[in-house]
Amino acid sequence: MEGVVFDLKESFEVMKTVGVSPQTIIASGGGAKSRLWMQIMADIFNEPIQISGQSEQACFGAALVAGIGAGMYKNYRDAAALVPAPLETVDPGAGNTELYAALYERFKQVYAKTKDT
Repeated sequence: MEGVVFDLKESFEVMKTVGVSPQTIIASGGGAKSRLWMQIMADIFNEPIQISGQSEQACFGAALVAGIGAGMYKNYRDAAALVPAPLETVDPGAGNTELYAALYERFKQVYAKTKDT
């Protein structure tokens, strides 16, 4: 579970290097149903994780983008107004963030040495 979230964190960091700075992390789908997994994600990201009230978040988002293209919504802000409020927010746990920060650095080192394999 941690390896999957470490990989997501790496993608998140790449987004930041190209100028994309997400202000909110929203989880949806099967993984979002696991409180343990959401706690691990909050701890590794050291950010609150909002659990979506929309069961098919990716499909819903694609439909909203299509609606913008079709002229149903003026812009992303208007379309985003249809996104339901999160069901709950999972905050990082005290003490876990430091442990995961060290393990994340190890994860990146191991990945760099084995990615060609």
